[in-house]
This record gives sequence, C-alpha cells and structure tokens, in this order.
Amino acid sequence: MKKRVTEIERYVIDAVRKRRLEIGVSQKELSMRINVDVAYVGHVESINSIEKYNLNQLNEIAKALECRITDFFPDPFVDMDCIEEYNRLHPNKHRNTTRRKL
Repeated sequence: MKKRVTEIERYVIDAVRKRRLEIGVSQKELSMRINVDVAYVGHVESINSIEKYNLNQLNEIAKALECRITDFFPDPFVDMDCIEEYNRLHPNKHRNTTRRKL
C-alpha cells in the first residue's frame, strides 16, 4: 500500500487519535464537537486516506479534547525532512516547496 501522509502528518493524526481514545470520545463525537462531517475524522484516521487536519481544526480539537495544541506535535521535531518527503509523496503538487540551491 502506498504511503499517503508524511511522518509529521502521521504523528499528528496518531496523537489526536490517542488523546481522543484516552478520554473516551468517539470519532462521531469529535466530528460533532469540531463541526465537520461525521465521516471526516474517520477519513483522517485511515491510513489509506490523504485527508489530514489543518491548523484551525487542530486548535478546535485541542479545545474539544481539553488539551494543548502542542500535545499533538513531537518534541522537539521529527528527524525526517518533511518537505522532501511531501514532495516525493505528492510530485504534482506545490512545487513551490522545493528547495532552491543558494
């Protein structure tokens, strides 16, 4: 199966899922709390999907799950070059993220 999200994206998705399960919130309940389609959270959590949370959604998720938005991010960071990984996973998108040699 082809990888669809970067290491940092997977980290964030997994951190949200972990917190959601820790406090007993279903995917449906979370989707209602952050005002997204009922299926959206399930799509984001699926390893086969390219769906992911944006920063605005993560802020609302932190409120809904009563934690800090920073709880969803690694400390201090992931080691992989996420821009390079993103460009490899999505070769036809956002070519402006390609690094230029100085």
